[in-house]
Amino acid sequence: MVLDFLQVVVHIFHQDKRAFYSLEDLWGDAPRMQWEAATAR
Repeated sequence: MVLDFLQVVVHIFHQDKRAFYSLEDLWGDAPRMQWEAATAR
């Protein structure tokens, strides 16, 4: 799944497909962001 918000693109893959497409190599020079899950209220 790809979500494109113009300034941010989100790729969601199963682990085996992620390894196959190797997006980390394709976008290796892009800045990384740490993901923090929202806490339940």
